Amino acid sequence: LVKGGADMQTFVLHEKIDHTDRLDVGRSIEARPGHRWKVRAEVQAAQLNTNGPERGMLLDFAGLKQCLKELAAQFDHKFIYEEGSLQPATVTALQAEGFALAPVPFRPTAEELARWFYQALQQQGVQPAKVWVYETPKNCAAYFETEDNATNAQL
Repeated sequence: LVKGGADMQTFVLHEKIDHTDRLDVGRSIEARPGHRWKVRAEVQAAQLNTNGPERGMLLDFAGLKQCLKELAAQFDHKFIYEEGSLQPATVTALQAEGFALAPVPFRPTAEELARWFYQALQQQGVQPAKVWVYETPKNCAAYFETEDNATNAQL
């Protein structure tokens, strides 16, 4: 993202997600208790805006914060599960019990959620440099796309 030693401005924002999920990890299906994940989004640019109300800024902090908050709200205090991984009767029973559900078309891992947030920010007009999803304060997954061919890389 930073090439040739060019000076870069970096903007980092964090948002949290309280949730639970269900993963089949090969040994057994784990119904995990609640988690607090942190989403970290980084935006970079070679220079700050030079005109208008965002002069001297990389971008409008409040706008990016609101965007990330709205994206995180789709999962906050919800049961995240992969579409098709639960029996329809189970989904119906959870809904009848008042569970807030967030079905996703991928396994709800930190790696996949980092990719989802990256692409969702792009769809909102934000060009993230990298997005991290922290499962714990010491463990995270990151997603970014290379400049050469926009392929993805996961850490």
